[in-house]
Amino acid sequence: GWLRRQPDVLAQAVAVFNSALEFYTRTAHPNEWAATNTDLAAALTGIAALDGDAAKADQAVAATRLALEVFTQDTSPVNWVRATNNLGMALSVLSGSEVSTARLEQGIAAFRAVLEVLAPDSMPLEWAKTQNNLGRALGKLWHVKQDLSLLPQAATAFESALKVLTREHQPVYWATAQHNLGLI
Repeated sequence: GWLRRQPDVLAQAVAVFNSALEFYTRTAHPNEWAATNTDLAAALTGIAALDGDAAKADQAVAATRLALEVFTQDTSPVNWVRATNNLGMALSVLSGSEVSTARLEQGIAAFRAVLEVLAPDSMPLEWAKTQNNLGRALGKLWHVKQDLSLLPQAATAFESALKVLTREHQPVYWATAQHNLGLI
């Protein structure tokens, strides 16, 4: 995709977010600090996914966990949803190649936690993207464990996502979810 043709974009984003964190401290600007950590984690996860960089994935997990110390489900539910979804992505991005499935299972738990509190009519795109992420993580877990019970769970997640991600309104996300469903 576009990011593969722009390899420095994510690295530049990481540098910008790290610079912002020099100003936004947890004490003086807790919400901005947590939001910047969430964005930093997303950029680091992108690098990890593109380059297979496990250290970047670990940094993304750490940054997201910091953000979740401020963004709780009770005090900032929208930011909590976003950060928890990012945590799931960071945990699952490289976990398919690990001998241990612990990180992948933690990522799945993060996606499920989001889906427990997020209704499809409240934040439909975020809900559908989380369903798609859950399906991908369950598919990865199936490839590692060869547990056939995971396949219908993954298919259900993709099919749920496709109820919101229509070809007319979200063609790129629709195609991604269709592709992911086809892979399982």
